[in-house]
Amino acid sequence: ADPTSGDKAGKSFVVFGKTNATAINLSDIASGTGGFVINGENSEDNSGRSVSSAGDVNGDGLDDLIVGAWLADPTDNNSDKGKSYVVLGKTSTTAVNLSTIVSGTGGFVINGENAGDS
Repeated sequence: ADPTSGDKAGKSFVVFGKTNATAINLSDIASGTGGFVINGENSEDNSGRSVSSAGDVNGDGLDDLIVGAWLADPTDNNSDKGKSYVVLGKTSTTAVNLSTIVSGTGGFVINGENAGDS
């Protein structure tokens, strides 16, 4: 997916639980119905290749997520050290931009240590 943050930045979809078995259209999630989108930070980061539950990291009663960006370059260009973004759980359907997580809003970042860690 190519969100506004650039080619191959990545995109993840969070789908809220529901009680019926009707199909889910990701276009509905993208428009703010039934979940929210997590947009990658930078071009070529490839965020969303891995997404997992992080439990309730901040103790607010909402499940949090960890989103990997295996080709992210936290400190210099083309290092491919990778980043993991802890995205704090929420009930709203407003999109999350991983660039806001970097600035400390809605979560935090764990940077890879060595070039090629991915």
